[in-house]
Amino acid sequence: MTNTIFFKGLAVAFMALFIVSCDKDYNSIGSDIVGNENFLFEKYTGPLSIKSSNQITGPVQTNGLYIHQLGVIDNSLFGGPNEVTKNHFATQLALSDFEPEIHSGVQVDSVVLTVPYFSTKLSTDSNGWGKYDLDSIYTSNTVDQEFDAIKLKVYRNGYTLNSYDPNEDFATAKKYYSDDNSKFSSNIVDNVLNNDPDVKQNDQFVPDKKEYVRFKVDGDLNMMPKTNENVQSRSNPRMRLKLDKNYFKTAILDAARDETNLGTKQFFTNNSNFRSYFKGLYFQVEQIGANYTSMMLDFAKGNVTIYYKQHKTDNDTSANPELEMKELVLNMSGQMVNLFENNVSIPSGDSRIYLKGGQGSMAFIELFSGTELQQLRDKKVLINDASLYFTVDSSLGNPNRIYLFDANNDKVLYDYSIDPTSVSTNPKINKFIFGGILYKDDQGVKKYRIRITDHIRRVLASSDYDKENVRLGLVVTESINNVSNLALKNKFTLPALPSGFVKEFDKIPSGSVVSPNGVVLFGTDSSLDPDKKVKFEIYYTKPN
Repeated sequence: MTNTIFFKGLAVAFMALFIVSCDKDYNSIGSDIVGNENFLFEKYTGPLSIKSSNQITGPVQTNGLYIHQLGVIDNSLFGGPNEVTKNHFATQLALSDFEPEIHSGVQVDSVVLTVPYFSTKLSTDSNGWGKYDLDSIYTSNTVDQEFDAIKLKVYRNGYTLNSYDPNEDFATAKKYYSDDNSKFSSNIVDNVLNNDPDVKQNDQFVPDKKEYVRFKVDGDLNMMPKTNENVQSRSNPRMRLKLDKNYFKTAILDAARDETNLGTKQFFTNNSNFRSYFKGLYFQVEQIGANYTSMMLDFAKGNVTIYYKQHKTDNDTSANPELEMKELVLNMSGQMVNLFENNVSIPSGDSRIYLKGGQGSMAFIELFSGTELQQLRDKKVLINDASLYFTVDSSLGNPNRIYLFDANNDKVLYDYSIDPTSVSTNPKINKFIFGGILYKDDQGVKKYRIRITDHIRRVLASSDYDKENVRLGLVVTESINNVSNLALKNKFTLPALPSGFVKEFDKIPSGSVVSPNGVVLFGTDSSLDPDKKVKFEIYYTKPN
């Protein structure tokens, strides 16, 4: 698998991690050390119990996401050999101009759907043409920056998307889930819209990393020669699909002009009316052979633009009416829903930890026994560093980050909250002291390290430490900066903790829902090689 996500500034972050890991005093004892006492720094070697368990999430809420997936991606580690995940998508559209002025003599030049790719500009040649790398695209093609084809169809959606739930008297925000695909596939309106003869736009769709250049038009509204002097604008690479111009002329332009049917014309007075008339678009993908390509896209930056000519003066009946060039932009906004088709199955037992984004799987971690906590408390030590280490067994896409959170209370750990670190060139590695970033140890083994120093301090300092020793949740994440939660369609109840706490788990971090990747880690089973199983290490300071 080729993972085209490129982490800028990663070397800087790892250097910072190295410095912090060597400094066992980092944010540890502060004002707790007074006087001129001598202190010893030790590693706690007494038993540290750690237990892991896996959980398939089932369908997850997929409206309200900040990034969406589109395409086909490998799912073999979580669903059996040759298993893939199909990522479909549906979106509402919004008028950029209400009550557009459509004159007589309308001729549609083209209808173009565009969504920008995540990309990095590498260079500009002497003619001004930019060279780009595309980010956040996953493919079975092993050639760098080349992608295998998938089948992509865009339809007019016939399924109504609501912002609020009609079953709750429209008082509750409506939730849509990853397994809702049949609601859309069974409500397709008319034929496929991206029906251009160029198969790279439909039956053999391949992301294009070329810069998009728009050229000027002459006085007769014809495109001028494609020379540097005639360049009107340049844009970063983007998905550009030519849609059926006759369909959009009838369904949009003619309908907006229809003076004989004021009911139809009213659909263009505001977006609420427009969305009841044109419910949006549905993107459907299919695999071609054994190949796959999946993209992460910010559809909120996408639109459908209708380019058309019309009489400059309405109802001009002269022999040679003057024409004008116009555009009508339909922005992708409102409700957007990702729809995942996959099968997720994982073995039982705690020899491995299975983390899969989207409609996938997560894990739970339990630390300490009551006896161990009391032993540490009796030592009256000052915790200098507490970290969890996870070793990679195998992965899909090499998830660059995993995220640990308080699963009892569905919130971040204190270590996350107090970590101020950031990397302006790559926000994906912000909070790198808290960690969870993929790295290689001295032997080249892939691992993740997560610091929970302040969490452990708070547990030990509490008079009710069993209650503070919460169950921890572990997921893959696409963005460490977004720690909001999304609903699970099917709640599940976790076993009681030693404190007696019982949790009905009904939500999951949105960063996991957005992530297309998965990773299998070595777990906590006692039969595992100690160098591979999950490690829980504590360094402390003790007065001499």
